[in-house]
Amino acid sequence: MVVTLSSTTRPSKARRLPLPKDCFRPAPLSPIAQSMYMERARSGFDDLVFESCSQTATDSPIRWKLDTTVETLQVFTGSDPNAPPQSATVLGVTTVQGTIDELPRLLRFDTHGAFEDFNMHFHSDVVDCASLYTLVDTPAEWIGIKWEALQSPVSGLMKLRDAAFVECAKEFIQNGRRGWARSMESVDVACCPDLTDALGLVRMLVHRSGYVFREVPQLPGTLQVTYMLNASLRGRAPKWMARMALRSRAKALGGLDTYFRHRRLQAPGVALLPPASLVPVADRRRCCLCHSKLHGLASRFNCSVCGDVTCPTCQQVWYLHVKFRKVSVCNHCSVAPRTVGGGLARRRPSLTSKSGTHLSCTVLEGSGASSDDDGSSPLTVDGVDADRAVAARPRRRESAPVSAPRRPPTSSTPLRMNSVSEPPMLVHLYSAPQLSSDERVIKLLGELEEMGFDPAMLAQLETMRGTGLLVGSLKSV
Repeated sequence: MVVTLSSTTRPSKARRLPLPKDCFRPAPLSPIAQSMYMERARSGFDDLVFESCSQTATDSPIRWKLDTTVETLQVFTGSDPNAPPQSATVLGVTTVQGTIDELPRLLRFDTHGAFEDFNMHFHSDVVDCASLYTLVDTPAEWIGIKWEALQSPVSGLMKLRDAAFVECAKEFIQNGRRGWARSMESVDVACCPDLTDALGLVRMLVHRSGYVFREVPQLPGTLQVTYMLNASLRGRAPKWMARMALRSRAKALGGLDTYFRHRRLQAPGVALLPPASLVPVADRRRCCLCHSKLHGLASRFNCSVCGDVTCPTCQQVWYLHVKFRKVSVCNHCSVAPRTVGGGLARRRPSLTSKSGTHLSCTVLEGSGASSDDDGSSPLTVDGVDADRAVAARPRRRESAPVSAPRRPPTSSTPLRMNSVSEPPMLVHLYSAPQLSSDERVIKLLGELEEMGFDPAMLAQLETMRGTGLLVGSLKSV
């Protein structure tokens, strides 16, 4: 028997998220259903890894165009001929300090607590979420089904969206280059039906989306990150609004390095030194990381992990809720903190800025993006290419271009399965206060102007705003 939303727990449209804990009641999946979900997850994983790797313009069906650059993050927009109708395709590219070996601990959400923590600290647009099924849980692979409800990029002007998707997280090797990815593909689940009538949530379609991490051969300890988003908002939302929503989510990738550092410091076994073991700040005249001269005692900070003294820009104050305290940690120790029973992490030279973020050289070798007359740009970060970024380092053997055999695109139609077990705990997340209708319209018009929208159309929309017609028309999207 399939149990969905009962009459006693079915929420009304007026009820705000988060949903009650007993809203979803997943039933046990049949072996056939489990097999089909796992096949969908693995095929979507392979498609994501292939499409996100560097390819030449003639090999890749997606033609990327640089949309915006924010510090070390670049956001590209593209057109995917294999995506569902009215889909928008966005790609975020950056680099972070870390290793493939630690990614399962940082980004594998095999527990609901980890899934909640990630959404709460990294994705501000997630207003509710649930973990529905765990299909595969091995050290090498995790596959499960999850649900998320998302706030619109301009609150109040577009209905909230939700998605039920199967997720696959595991390591891969491509032409000798190690990588790790987390993919998402929309599926239909009986215990999580369409909530348009019950809650006014429009079920969006997610296809070939997720995170892909690859080692950078020229920079040991650095990972190239691509965050590919391919989604259709459905409903009456136009394609430009879908692109705006995905651009906003892709920009969150710029905070991934900070999230990783915080998770490392929160890990069990990380040792914090007592005050008596810290290096006296008066004994240091230069920062232990950037070697800049320290002026006055107020500009000197002790790292709570290694005990050394840094300048203000080479450290950051972290609140460790596990230890219930605020601590100052240098930018090196937030990448490789000392553990109980272990020695200090050996300081290694790297292209690191005072802020602690790597001077990225995000390069997709032979990428499909190029500097043609159509405005396309090469996939690099901060305009730094690999040769210039590693000019001061020993030359290494160039790695072979990343490529993979062409895979036929998988169907983007969600699977429909029967599903249920004990109801999982739902995540109750904070919803930010909404802006007034006029403020939301002004914010939307500003976003459109940044995207290079037609000035004549913007003037027409501004006139509609003055008469109040624009708010009424957008609320039905």
